[in-house]
Order: sequence, then C-alpha cells, then structure tokens
Amino acid sequence: MQRTKPRRLLRKVLIVVAIAGLLLAMMAGVLETARAQSDLPERRLEIGGLDVSQFPDTGVNLIVTDRQSRPLRELGALRLRESGVPIADYELTPLTAGTNVFMVVDANSRIQEADDESGQTRLQKVKDSILAYAGRFMDLAGRDHVTVIVPDGESGRVLAEDVTAPGELIEAVQPYDAGRLPESAVMDLLEETLDRAAVMRETGRFQAIVLYTDASGLNEARFEPLIERAQELQTPIFVLLLGGGATPNETVVATATALVRPTRGFVVAMPAASDSSEVFQVIADNGVQTQLRYRSNIQQSGSYPVTVSLENLRAQTTLDLELTAPEVRLDVPASIERAGTQPDA
Repeated sequence: MQRTKPRRLLRKVLIVVAIAGLLLAMMAGVLETARAQSDLPERRLEIGGLDVSQFPDTGVNLIVTDRQSRPLRELGALRLRESGVPIADYELTPLTAGTNVFMVVDANSRIQEADDESGQTRLQKVKDSILAYAGRFMDLAGRDHVTVIVPDGESGRVLAEDVTAPGELIEAVQPYDAGRLPESAVMDLLEETLDRAAVMRETGRFQAIVLYTDASGLNEARFEPLIERAQELQTPIFVLLLGGGATPNETVVATATALVRPTRGFVVAMPAASDSSEVFQVIADNGVQTQLRYRSNIQQSGSYPVTVSLENLRAQTTLDLELTAPEVRLDVPASIERAGTQPDA
C-alpha cells in the first residue's frame, strides 16, 4: 500500500501536466490568431488600375474594404497626390469592374453524406450553392471571372476555368460527380488556387477564394505560408462550412477562422445552399469599385507616381504617359462641286 499511493499520485500529476500543456497549446493558438487579427489594418486601400483613355481626365480605380472585405463607400477623407503635388479637385463615381472568384471544393470522403432530413448530400448543396451564384450574383456583362477547382487524386482538377458567363459555370458544375475519395488534399488545392490568383492579380479586379469544406483536412501547421501569400495577393479566403448544421463544432469553426480571418475573410456555416448568399453578396458588392476622377496637370511624357491616402493607409501606382503632338488632318471630300450661280456661292 505504501508503494501504490506514490504511483497514483504520480499518475495524477502527469494527467494534470498533460491537461495544462493542452490548455497552453490552445491558448497559444488563440493568441496567435488574435495577433494576426490585431496586425491587420482596419481598412484595405488598393489601387486597382488607372484609366487614361480620356487624358488629361484621369481615373483611379479603388478597392476599399473593412476587415471582412465588405466595401466602404464613404471616402470623404481621401487624399490624392500626382507626382507629389496634392490634387484637391476630384470626384468619386462607382465603376463596375467585376471580380475574380476561385471556388475550391474539399470533396473528401464525407462529401456524399446527407446531414439532415432533407436528404441532400453535401455535394448537392455545394453544387446548388455554385449554381445560385451563377444565377443571382454573376455579372451578366461578363465582367466576373470564375474558376472552380476540385480534388482529383493527389492533385486538383479544374472544373471550370476563368468562365465569364453564368451558363458556362452551370454547364461545368451540374454533371460533376466527386466519387468517394479518401481525402482531398485541401491544403494543396489552396496552394494551387493562390498560384492562379497570382496570375490574375494584374487584372485590377477584386478577387477572392471561396472554400467549401468541413475543415477536417485543414492542417494548421501549413496555415502561415498560405496566409502570408493571401495577404500579399490581397485575396481574402472565405469558408463555407459543410456539415454540423447551423451551429457547428466550436473547434472546427476556430480552425477555419484561424485560416481566413487574417486574409479579411470569414466563416459561414452552410447547412443549406442558400446560406452561402452572405459570402456571395460581399464578393458581388466588390465588383463595383470606386473611381476617383481628376484632371491631370502633367504635360510631358514620363512615369509619374500617383498616391492615394485614407487616414493612415497609403496606396501608390505609376502613371506612364507618352504624349505626342496633335495631328492635323483636313477631311476633304473626293470631289467638290459648285452649287449656285452667284460668284461667292
């Protein structure tokens, strides 16, 4: 009996130490997520492009959002400089520029499961969600570009690539059958998607990644480089959480949030396809940018910095101009006939 008590005591101590270690690890994760969030500026200010088609009348296309990528329209505090000279006389107008949307489907072994009494599988809800985006949120003039990526063994397969018509997106998604893959390598799919986002970056459109997932394959050890890349590309990641109903497991939500929040995205539980509308509305709203229009004072060819400031934020681009002398041309008819009988007719 004398020897049993110390063993029991040692076992209790080890259990307490293990629990304490687990709690510390959880707190470290929470603190890391909080740090990433606190490092994020309150607003995003980006110059999407310049319009010099009517030079010297010049347009500066602006993407301005909050921490969840919701567009901001009240921009009275904007400051503009052209080649270092303040420009006070400008106007702000809406500009429909369109978006780049990358939809990633984490089609793991549970994608064919039905989670509720509706009998709809997770895959069917994903397909209905994408079809709803095509029917309700895509720009009918073809200014929205959509790419859908699904798993295919150890790599990804592009189901729809840079489509701009709702009908094209519907035709690509409707026949998709995910089969029963043991896992979807979702982290690799996200890396591939960010590579595609980097190529599309120069278009000047707002771009976003929409990830359909139950978060079971998310690997927190690989979050940091993904987050850094998404921040560099100014590409928010939104998660539409599959399974678990309207109130999914808190740990699952925390894992998904740790990935998307530092990119200016957010998590939405998707027990029904219609629940994805919140994410799609934010993306569609960003298809309309704010254009700052002003009359340039530049009179010589060259490269000139254009800077826009909003409180403590600053965005800069370069205005490249090649100005040439006006061409004078007489538009004379091939033949001239005199009309009338008077000498001055």
